[in-house]
Amino acid sequence: MKENKIIVLGAGLGGLSSAVLLSELGFKVEVFEKNLQVGGKINEFRKNGFRFDTGATLLTMPFILENYFECLKYDIRDYLQLISIPVICKYFWLDGTNFTAFNDKKMLGYEIINKFGEKEYQKFLKIIKYSEKLYKTAFEKFLTTEFKIINYINLSGLKNFKRFLTNESYHSFITKYLTNPKLIQVLDRFTTYNGSSPYLAPRFFSIIPYVEFNFGGWFVKGGIYKIIEFLRKECEKRNIKINYGQEFVHLDHYGGKIVNLYFKNNISKEPYRISGFDIVVSNFTNNEELYPKYLYEDTDFNWSLSGFILFLGVKGKSEILEHHNILFPNDYHKEFDYLFNKKIPTNDMTIYISISSKNNPEDAPEGYENWFILVNSPNLEGTTKWSDLYSETFKNIILNRIEKYGIKIKDRVLFYKFFTPEDFLKKYNAEFGSIYGIASNSLKSLFIRPANKSTLYDNLYFTGGNVHPGGGIPLCFLSAKIITKLIAKKYGKNFSC
Repeated sequence: MKENKIIVLGAGLGGLSSAVLLSELGFKVEVFEKNLQVGGKINEFRKNGFRFDTGATLLTMPFILENYFECLKYDIRDYLQLISIPVICKYFWLDGTNFTAFNDKKMLGYEIINKFGEKEYQKFLKIIKYSEKLYKTAFEKFLTTEFKIINYINLSGLKNFKRFLTNESYHSFITKYLTNPKLIQVLDRFTTYNGSSPYLAPRFFSIIPYVEFNFGGWFVKGGIYKIIEFLRKECEKRNIKINYGQEFVHLDHYGGKIVNLYFKNNISKEPYRISGFDIVVSNFTNNEELYPKYLYEDTDFNWSLSGFILFLGVKGKSEILEHHNILFPNDYHKEFDYLFNKKIPTNDMTIYISISSKNNPEDAPEGYENWFILVNSPNLEGTTKWSDLYSETFKNIILNRIEKYGIKIKDRVLFYKFFTPEDFLKKYNAEFGSIYGIASNSLKSLFIRPANKSTLYDNLYFTGGNVHPGGGIPLCFLSAKIITKLIAKKYGKNFSC
Protein backbone atom coordinates (compact mmCIF):
# COMPACT_ATOMS: atom_id res chain seq x y z
CA MET A 1 0.00 0.00 0.00
CA LYS A 2 1.37 3.40 -1.00
CA GLU A 3 2.59 5.69 1.79
CA ASN A 4 1.32 9.18 1.05
CA LYS A 5 4.00 11.85 1.36
CA ILE A 6 3.47 15.40 2.57
CA ILE A 7 5.88 18.31 2.19
CA VAL A 8 5.61 21.12 4.75
CA LEU A 9 6.98 24.53 3.77
CA GLY A 10 8.16 26.39 6.87
CA ALA A 11 8.95 25.17 10.38
CA GLY A 12 7.02 27.81 12.30
CA LEU A 13 4.41 26.85 14.87
CA GLY A 14 1.78 26.12 12.22
CA GLY A 15 4.13 24.03 10.12
CA LEU A 16 5.55 21.96 12.97
CA SER A 17 2.20 21.37 14.70
CA SER A 18 0.70 20.28 11.37
CA ALA A 19 3.63 18.01 10.55
CA VAL A 20 3.34 16.17 13.87
CA LEU A 21 -0.44 15.70 13.60
CA LEU A 22 -0.19 14.44 10.03
CA SER A 23 2.54 12.03 11.07
CA GLU A 24 0.23 10.76 13.81
CA LEU A 25 -2.23 9.78 11.06
CA GLY A 26 0.44 7.75 9.26
CA PHE A 27 1.56 10.17 6.57
CA LYS A 28 5.24 10.43 5.67
CA VAL A 29 6.16 14.07 6.34
CA GLU A 30 9.20 16.15 5.43
CA VAL A 31 9.75 19.81 6.39
CA PHE A 32 11.73 22.50 4.55
CA GLU A 33 12.79 25.60 6.50
CA LYS A 34 14.45 28.75 5.17
CA ASN A 35 16.26 29.56 8.43
CA LEU A 36 18.75 27.53 10.44
CA GLN A 37 16.39 27.02 13.38
CA VAL A 38 12.75 26.07 13.84
CA GLY A 39 10.00 28.20 15.33
CA GLY A 40 9.49 31.07 12.90
CA LYS A 41 8.30 34.14 14.81
CA ILE A 42 8.16 32.08 18.01
CA ASN A 43 11.84 31.84 18.81
CA GLU A 44 14.33 32.80 21.49
CA PHE A 45 17.42 34.94 21.94
CA ARG A 46 20.12 34.29 24.54
CA LYS A 47 23.02 36.48 25.63
CA ASN A 48 25.20 36.72 28.74
CA GLY A 49 22.90 34.56 30.85
CA PHE A 50 19.71 36.32 29.65
CA ARG A 51 16.98 34.52 27.71
CA PHE A 52 14.20 36.18 25.69
CA ASP A 53 11.18 34.85 23.83
CA THR A 54 11.27 36.72 20.53
CA GLY A 55 7.62 36.34 19.53
CA ALA A 56 4.57 35.44 21.58
CA THR A 57 5.08 36.19 25.28
CA LEU A 58 1.63 35.26 26.61
CA LEU A 59 -0.43 32.09 26.26
CA THR A 60 -4.24 32.19 26.29
CA MET A 61 -6.84 29.44 25.88
CA PRO A 62 -4.53 26.76 27.34
CA PHE A 63 -7.18 24.10 26.79
CA ILE A 64 -6.45 24.22 23.04
CA LEU A 65 -2.82 23.33 23.68
CA GLU A 66 -3.89 20.63 26.14
CA ASN A 67 -6.26 19.19 23.54
CA TYR A 68 -3.46 19.09 20.96
CA PHE A 69 -1.46 16.88 23.31
CA GLU A 70 -4.53 14.67 23.79
CA CYS A 71 -4.68 14.25 20.00
CA LEU A 72 -1.19 12.75 20.28
CA LYS A 73 -2.34 10.61 23.23
CA TYR A 74 -0.05 12.56 25.57
CA ASP A 75 -0.56 14.22 28.92
CA ILE A 76 0.74 17.78 28.53
CA ARG A 77 2.01 17.74 32.12
CA ASP A 78 4.64 15.20 31.11
CA TYR A 79 6.12 17.68 28.63
CA LEU A 80 5.24 21.29 29.50
CA GLN A 81 4.45 23.14 32.72
CA LEU A 82 1.83 25.83 32.16
CA ILE A 83 1.92 28.62 34.73
CA SER A 84 -1.12 30.80 35.47
CA ILE A 85 0.30 34.25 36.11
CA PRO A 86 -1.43 36.31 38.85
CA VAL A 87 -1.40 39.54 36.82
CA ILE A 88 -2.32 39.32 33.14
CA CYS A 89 -1.13 42.87 32.45
CA LYS A 90 -0.48 46.16 34.22
CA TYR A 91 -1.41 49.39 32.43
CA PHE A 92 0.17 52.83 32.90
CA TRP A 93 -0.77 56.35 31.80
CA LEU A 94 1.30 59.52 31.74
CA ASP A 95 -0.86 61.19 34.42
CA GLY A 96 0.32 58.59 36.96
CA THR A 97 -2.76 56.36 36.79
CA ASN A 98 -2.20 52.61 36.63
CA PHE A 99 -4.56 49.67 36.36
CA THR A 100 -3.80 46.02 37.15
CA ALA A 101 -5.66 43.34 35.20
CA PHE A 102 -5.61 40.52 37.74
CA ASN A 103 -6.10 36.93 36.67
CA ASP A 104 -8.49 36.39 39.58
CA LYS A 105 -11.96 37.62 38.53
CA LYS A 106 -12.89 38.97 41.97
CA MET A 107 -9.64 40.91 42.30
CA LEU A 108 -10.13 42.22 38.77
CA GLY A 109 -13.62 43.40 39.69
CA TYR A 110 -12.35 45.20 42.80
CA GLU A 111 -9.63 46.87 40.71
CA ILE A 112 -12.06 48.11 38.06
CA ILE A 113 -14.39 49.49 40.75
CA ASN A 114 -11.51 51.10 42.61
CA LYS A 115 -10.02 52.75 39.51
CA PHE A 116 -13.07 53.41 37.31
CA GLY A 117 -16.18 53.08 39.49
CA GLU A 118 -19.01 50.61 40.10
CA LYS A 119 -21.04 51.76 37.08
CA GLU A 120 -18.16 51.15 34.70
CA TYR A 121 -17.65 47.70 36.21
CA GLN A 122 -21.29 46.75 35.58
CA LYS A 123 -20.95 47.99 31.98
CA PHE A 124 -17.73 46.00 31.64
CA LEU A 125 -19.60 42.86 32.74
CA LYS A 126 -22.24 43.48 30.07
CA ILE A 127 -19.51 43.61 27.40
CA ILE A 128 -18.02 40.35 28.66
CA LYS A 129 -21.46 38.70 28.73
CA TYR A 130 -22.11 39.70 25.11
CA SER A 131 -18.60 38.63 24.13
CA GLU A 132 -19.15 35.23 25.71
CA LYS A 133 -22.16 34.57 23.47
CA LEU A 134 -20.20 35.67 20.43
CA TYR A 135 -17.23 33.53 21.45
CA LYS A 136 -19.35 30.40 21.82
CA THR A 137 -20.79 30.91 18.35
CA ALA A 138 -17.39 31.74 16.87
CA PHE A 139 -15.59 28.81 18.46
CA GLU A 140 -18.04 26.25 17.15
CA LYS A 141 -18.88 27.77 13.77
CA PHE A 142 -15.79 29.75 12.81
CA LEU A 143 -12.58 29.06 14.72
CA THR A 144 -12.46 25.27 14.63
CA THR A 145 -13.58 24.55 11.08
CA GLU A 146 -12.76 25.50 7.52
CA PHE A 147 -14.40 28.82 6.68
CA LYS A 148 -16.99 28.53 3.90
CA ILE A 149 -19.93 30.83 3.25
CA ILE A 150 -22.04 27.84 2.25
CA ASN A 151 -21.85 26.61 5.85
CA TYR A 152 -24.02 29.57 6.84
CA ILE A 153 -26.72 29.29 4.17
CA ASN A 154 -29.43 28.02 6.48
CA LEU A 155 -31.67 29.62 9.08
CA SER A 156 -29.38 28.85 12.02
CA GLY A 157 -26.27 29.76 10.08
CA LEU A 158 -27.61 33.10 8.91
CA LYS A 159 -28.65 33.97 12.44
CA ASN A 160 -25.13 33.27 13.69
CA PHE A 161 -23.49 34.93 10.71
CA LYS A 162 -25.42 38.12 11.38
CA ARG A 163 -23.42 38.44 14.60
CA PHE A 164 -20.24 38.54 12.55
CA LEU A 165 -21.52 40.66 9.67
CA THR A 166 -21.77 44.20 10.97
CA ASN A 167 -20.08 47.39 9.92
CA GLU A 168 -19.92 48.57 13.52
CA SER A 169 -16.32 48.98 14.61
CA TYR A 170 -14.92 47.34 17.70
CA HIS A 171 -14.29 50.77 19.27
CA SER A 172 -17.87 51.90 18.58
CA PHE A 173 -19.17 48.73 20.20
CA ILE A 174 -17.06 49.27 23.32
CA THR A 175 -18.07 52.92 23.66
CA LYS A 176 -21.75 51.95 23.58
CA TYR A 177 -21.15 50.60 27.05
CA LEU A 178 -18.15 52.33 28.63
CA THR A 179 -17.56 56.02 29.23
CA ASN A 180 -14.21 56.06 31.05
CA PRO A 181 -11.55 56.76 28.38
CA LYS A 182 -8.88 54.75 30.18
CA LEU A 183 -10.96 51.59 30.51
CA ILE A 184 -12.01 52.02 26.88
CA GLN A 185 -8.33 52.19 25.96
CA VAL A 186 -7.63 48.95 27.86
CA LEU A 187 -10.30 47.12 25.87
CA ASP A 188 -9.40 48.83 22.58
CA ARG A 189 -5.92 47.36 22.84
CA PHE A 190 -7.16 43.82 22.21
CA THR A 191 -7.48 44.29 18.45
CA THR A 192 -3.70 44.72 18.29
CA TYR A 193 -3.49 41.03 19.21
CA ASN A 194 -4.04 40.43 15.50
CA GLY A 195 -2.31 43.59 14.29
CA SER A 196 -5.49 45.61 13.68
CA SER A 197 -6.95 48.97 14.66
CA PRO A 198 -9.79 49.19 17.21
CA TYR A 199 -11.26 52.04 15.15
CA LEU A 200 -11.50 49.87 12.02
CA ALA A 201 -11.78 46.24 13.15
CA PRO A 202 -15.35 44.85 13.28
CA ARG A 203 -17.29 44.13 16.45
CA PHE A 204 -16.55 40.41 15.99
CA PHE A 205 -13.21 40.85 17.73
CA SER A 206 -14.91 41.63 21.03
CA ILE A 207 -14.43 37.91 21.65
CA ILE A 208 -10.77 38.65 22.49
CA PRO A 209 -11.32 40.40 25.86
CA TYR A 210 -13.67 37.59 26.87
CA VAL A 211 -11.00 35.02 26.04
CA GLU A 212 -8.35 36.81 28.10
CA PHE A 213 -10.48 37.71 31.10
CA ASN A 214 -12.23 34.33 31.22
CA PHE A 215 -9.38 31.91 30.52
CA GLY A 216 -6.63 34.07 32.00
CA GLY A 217 -3.03 34.63 31.05
CA TRP A 218 -0.51 31.79 31.05
CA PHE A 219 3.19 31.25 30.63
CA VAL A 220 5.28 28.15 29.93
CA LYS A 221 7.97 27.36 32.47
CA GLY A 222 11.29 27.80 30.70
CA GLY A 223 9.74 30.06 28.05
CA ILE A 224 7.17 29.97 25.28
CA TYR A 225 9.87 28.50 23.05
CA LYS A 226 9.51 25.24 25.01
CA ILE A 227 6.44 24.57 22.85
CA ILE A 228 8.60 24.72 19.73
CA GLU A 229 11.27 22.54 21.33
CA PHE A 230 8.63 19.91 22.10
CA LEU A 231 7.46 19.90 18.47
CA ARG A 232 11.03 19.69 17.16
CA LYS A 233 11.72 16.69 19.39
CA GLU A 234 8.49 15.08 18.20
CA CYS A 235 9.66 15.49 14.61
CA GLU A 236 12.92 13.71 15.48
CA LYS A 237 11.03 10.96 17.30
CA ARG A 238 8.73 10.42 14.31
CA ASN A 239 11.52 10.56 11.70
CA ILE A 240 10.15 13.77 10.23
CA LYS A 241 13.16 15.24 8.48
CA ILE A 242 13.62 18.99 8.86
CA ASN A 243 15.74 20.44 6.07
CA TYR A 244 17.32 23.66 7.37
CA GLY A 245 18.51 26.56 5.25
CA GLN A 246 16.31 25.55 2.32
CA GLU A 247 14.29 28.39 0.81
CA PHE A 248 11.28 27.70 -1.40
CA VAL A 249 11.58 29.60 -4.70
CA HIS A 250 9.31 28.09 -7.35
CA LEU A 251 6.81 25.37 -8.25
CA ASP A 252 5.56 23.45 -11.27
CA HIS A 253 1.92 22.48 -11.57
CA TYR A 254 -0.02 20.18 -13.85
CA GLY A 255 -3.70 19.30 -13.93
CA GLY A 256 -4.54 21.53 -10.97
CA LYS A 257 -1.86 20.02 -8.72
CA ILE A 258 1.65 20.98 -7.63
CA VAL A 259 4.05 18.41 -9.10
CA ASN A 260 7.49 19.92 -8.42
CA LEU A 261 8.90 22.19 -5.74
CA TYR A 262 12.16 24.10 -6.16
CA PHE A 263 14.42 25.23 -3.33
CA LYS A 264 17.73 26.97 -3.02
CA ASN A 265 20.27 26.13 -0.38
CA ASN A 266 21.12 29.23 1.64
CA ILE A 267 24.77 28.23 1.66
CA SER A 268 25.46 27.03 -1.89
CA LYS A 269 22.60 29.06 -3.49
CA GLU A 270 22.17 26.24 -6.01
CA PRO A 271 18.50 25.54 -6.85
CA TYR A 272 17.22 21.98 -6.83
CA ARG A 273 13.91 20.20 -7.41
CA ILE A 274 11.92 17.71 -5.38
CA SER A 275 8.92 15.70 -6.57
CA GLY A 276 7.07 12.51 -5.70
CA PHE A 277 4.88 14.05 -2.99
CA ASP A 278 1.10 13.97 -2.69
CA ILE A 279 0.34 17.03 -0.54
CA VAL A 280 2.00 20.39 0.13
CA VAL A 281 1.31 22.26 3.39
CA SER A 282 2.55 25.83 3.48
CA ASN A 283 3.21 27.73 6.71
CA PHE A 284 3.39 31.02 4.78
CA THR A 285 1.52 32.78 1.97
CA ASN A 286 4.12 35.35 0.93
CA ASN A 287 4.60 33.92 -2.54
CA GLU A 288 2.46 34.75 -5.57
CA GLU A 289 2.79 31.20 -6.89
CA LEU A 290 1.23 29.82 -3.74
CA TYR A 291 -1.57 32.32 -3.32
CA PRO A 292 -3.70 34.21 -5.88
CA LYS A 293 -2.14 37.44 -7.13
CA TYR A 294 -5.21 39.50 -6.27
CA LEU A 295 -4.17 39.27 -2.63
CA TYR A 296 -1.20 41.47 -3.45
CA GLU A 297 -3.01 43.73 -5.93
CA ASP A 298 -6.15 44.51 -3.90
CA THR A 299 -5.86 47.92 -2.23
CA ASP A 300 -9.16 47.58 -0.37
CA PHE A 301 -7.62 46.20 2.81
CA ASN A 302 -4.64 46.70 5.12
CA TRP A 303 -1.77 44.45 5.95
CA SER A 304 -1.42 44.12 9.71
CA LEU A 305 0.84 46.07 11.98
CA SER A 306 4.49 45.26 12.20
CA GLY A 307 6.60 45.81 15.29
CA PHE A 308 9.86 47.29 16.50
CA ILE A 309 11.33 45.06 19.20
CA LEU A 310 14.04 45.79 21.75
CA PHE A 311 15.74 43.13 23.83
CA LEU A 312 17.38 44.66 26.90
CA GLY A 313 19.58 43.18 29.59
CA VAL A 314 18.63 45.36 32.57
CA LYS A 315 20.45 45.93 35.85
CA GLY A 316 18.34 45.77 39.02
CA LYS A 317 14.67 44.98 39.67
CA SER A 318 11.67 47.04 38.54
CA GLU A 319 9.29 46.85 41.47
CA ILE A 320 6.36 48.69 39.86
CA LEU A 321 6.37 46.52 36.72
CA GLU A 322 4.78 43.09 36.27
CA HIS A 323 5.51 40.32 33.79
CA HIS A 324 3.35 42.09 31.17
CA ASN A 325 2.98 45.88 31.03
CA ILE A 326 1.46 48.49 28.74
CA LEU A 327 2.39 52.17 28.71
CA PHE A 328 -0.43 54.03 26.96
CA PRO A 329 -0.11 57.28 25.00
CA ASN A 330 -2.49 60.17 25.59
CA ASP A 331 -3.93 60.04 22.06
CA TYR A 332 -4.62 56.43 21.08
CA HIS A 333 -6.57 57.35 17.96
CA LYS A 334 -3.67 59.45 16.67
CA GLU A 335 -1.32 56.47 17.03
CA PHE A 336 -3.47 54.30 14.75
CA ASP A 337 -3.90 57.15 12.28
CA TYR A 338 -0.12 57.28 11.97
CA LEU A 339 0.22 53.50 11.72
CA PHE A 340 -2.49 52.73 9.15
CA ASN A 341 -3.12 55.99 7.29
CA LYS A 342 0.16 57.89 7.31
CA LYS A 343 2.09 54.60 7.62
CA ILE A 344 4.85 56.15 9.72
CA PRO A 345 5.92 55.54 13.32
CA THR A 346 4.82 57.97 16.00
CA ASN A 347 6.76 59.24 18.99
CA ASP A 348 3.55 59.18 21.05
CA MET A 349 3.30 55.41 21.03
CA THR A 350 2.00 52.46 23.03
CA ILE A 351 4.89 50.56 24.63
CA TYR A 352 4.60 46.92 25.66
CA ILE A 353 7.17 45.58 28.14
CA SER A 354 7.42 41.88 28.97
CA ILE A 355 9.77 40.75 31.76
CA SER A 356 9.55 36.96 31.82
CA SER A 357 12.15 36.73 34.61
CA LYS A 358 9.36 37.94 36.93
CA ASN A 359 7.81 34.47 36.68
CA ASN A 360 10.75 32.54 35.26
CA PRO A 361 13.83 33.66 37.26
CA GLU A 362 16.16 31.54 35.11
CA ASP A 363 15.66 34.02 32.26
CA ALA A 364 18.05 36.55 33.82
CA PRO A 365 21.03 36.45 36.22
CA GLU A 366 20.34 37.20 39.88
CA GLY A 367 19.69 40.92 40.37
CA TYR A 368 18.90 41.53 36.68
CA GLU A 369 15.87 41.47 34.37
CA ASN A 370 15.24 40.60 30.73
CA TRP A 371 13.10 43.26 29.04
CA PHE A 372 11.28 42.50 25.81
CA ILE A 373 9.89 45.79 24.46
CA LEU A 374 7.45 45.86 21.55
CA VAL A 375 6.19 49.04 19.89
CA ASN A 376 3.47 48.94 17.23
CA SER A 377 5.00 49.95 13.91
CA PRO A 378 3.63 50.46 10.41
CA ASN A 379 4.30 47.70 7.93
CA LEU A 380 6.67 48.32 5.03
CA GLU A 381 4.05 49.72 2.65
CA GLY A 382 5.10 53.14 3.97
CA THR A 383 8.29 55.10 3.37
CA THR A 384 10.16 54.37 6.62
CA LYS A 385 13.59 52.81 6.12
CA TRP A 386 14.78 50.93 9.19
CA SER A 387 18.49 51.61 8.89
CA ASP A 388 20.72 50.99 11.90
CA LEU A 389 20.90 54.75 12.47
CA TYR A 390 17.13 55.19 12.36
CA SER A 391 16.60 52.13 14.61
CA GLU A 392 19.13 53.47 17.10
CA THR A 393 17.33 56.84 17.16
CA PHE A 394 13.94 55.15 17.59
CA LYS A 395 15.35 53.04 20.44
CA ASN A 396 16.41 56.19 22.28
CA ILE A 397 12.98 57.75 21.74
CA ILE A 398 11.38 54.68 23.32
CA LEU A 399 13.70 54.67 26.35
CA ASN A 400 13.14 58.39 26.91
CA ARG A 401 9.42 57.79 26.63
CA ILE A 402 9.50 55.03 29.26
CA GLU A 403 11.18 57.38 31.74
CA LYS A 404 8.24 59.79 31.45
CA TYR A 405 6.12 57.17 33.21
CA GLY A 406 8.43 57.27 36.23
CA ILE A 407 10.23 54.07 35.20
CA LYS A 408 14.02 54.42 35.27
CA ILE A 409 15.71 52.49 32.50
CA LYS A 410 18.34 54.44 30.51
CA ASP A 411 21.16 54.06 33.05
CA ARG A 412 20.35 50.40 33.73
CA VAL A 413 20.80 48.92 30.24
CA LEU A 414 23.69 46.42 30.01
CA PHE A 415 23.12 45.55 26.36
CA TYR A 416 20.42 45.80 23.73
CA LYS A 417 19.41 44.32 20.42
CA PHE A 418 16.69 45.54 18.09
CA PHE A 419 14.49 43.71 15.58
CA THR A 420 12.73 45.81 12.93
CA PRO A 421 9.85 45.40 10.44
CA GLU A 422 12.46 44.75 7.75
CA ASP A 423 13.77 41.85 9.84
CA PHE A 424 10.25 40.37 9.92
CA LEU A 425 10.21 40.48 6.12
CA LYS A 426 13.70 39.07 5.58
CA LYS A 427 13.68 36.38 8.23
CA TYR A 428 10.07 35.19 8.22
CA ASN A 429 8.77 36.02 4.73
CA ALA A 430 6.18 38.23 6.44
CA GLU A 431 4.16 40.21 3.89
CA PHE A 432 5.46 43.80 4.03
CA GLY A 433 6.94 42.94 7.43
CA SER A 434 3.43 42.53 8.86
CA ILE A 435 3.21 40.22 11.86
CA TYR A 436 -0.26 38.77 11.21
CA GLY A 437 -0.72 38.99 7.44
CA ILE A 438 -3.98 40.70 6.53
CA ALA A 439 -5.22 43.10 9.21
CA SER A 440 -8.78 42.52 10.42
CA ASN A 441 -9.70 46.12 9.72
CA SER A 442 -12.88 45.36 7.78
CA LEU A 443 -15.51 42.70 7.24
CA LYS A 444 -13.88 41.98 3.91
CA SER A 445 -10.79 40.72 5.71
CA LEU A 446 -12.81 37.79 7.08
CA PHE A 447 -13.44 36.64 3.51
CA ILE A 448 -10.05 37.27 1.92
CA ARG A 449 -7.82 35.99 4.72
CA PRO A 450 -6.08 32.97 3.16
CA ALA A 451 -8.18 29.84 3.55
CA ASN A 452 -6.80 26.52 4.77
CA LYS A 453 -7.42 24.86 1.39
CA SER A 454 -5.96 26.38 -1.76
CA THR A 455 -8.27 27.51 -4.54
CA LEU A 456 -5.42 27.20 -7.07
CA TYR A 457 -4.14 23.68 -6.45
CA ASP A 458 -6.00 20.62 -5.23
CA ASN A 459 -3.04 19.37 -3.19
CA LEU A 460 -2.05 22.62 -1.43
CA TYR A 461 -3.09 23.55 2.12
CA PHE A 462 -2.23 26.49 4.40
CA THR A 463 -1.53 26.54 8.12
CA GLY A 464 -0.26 29.07 10.67
CA GLY A 465 -1.04 32.53 11.97
CA ASN A 466 -1.48 34.29 8.60
CA VAL A 467 -4.40 32.09 7.51
CA HIS A 468 -7.78 31.08 8.91
CA PRO A 469 -8.65 31.16 11.80
CA GLY A 470 -5.98 33.78 12.65
CA GLY A 471 -2.84 34.67 14.58
CA GLY A 472 -1.62 33.66 18.01
CA ILE A 473 -0.55 30.36 19.55
CA PRO A 474 -4.03 28.83 20.11
CA LEU A 475 -5.27 29.66 16.61
CA CYS A 476 -2.12 28.24 15.01
CA PHE A 477 -2.85 24.92 16.70
CA LEU A 478 -6.45 25.14 15.50
CA SER A 479 -5.28 25.74 11.92
CA ALA A 480 -3.15 22.59 12.18
CA LYS A 481 -6.19 20.61 13.29
CA ILE A 482 -8.34 22.06 10.49
CA ILE A 483 -5.96 21.07 7.70
CA THR A 484 -5.37 17.66 9.30
CA LYS A 485 -9.13 17.03 9.20
CA LEU A 486 -9.29 18.13 5.57
CA ILE A 487 -6.37 15.94 4.48
CA ALA A 488 -7.60 12.99 6.55
CA LYS A 489 -11.00 13.22 4.84
CA LYS A 490 -9.35 13.37 1.42
CA TYR A 491 -7.58 10.06 2.08
CA GLY A 492 -10.38 8.36 4.00
CA LYS A 493 -8.56 8.48 7.33
CA ASN A 494 -10.29 8.92 10.69
CA PHE A 495 -9.36 12.09 12.60
CA SER A 496 -11.95 12.70 15.28
CA CYS A 497 -9.79 14.75 17.65
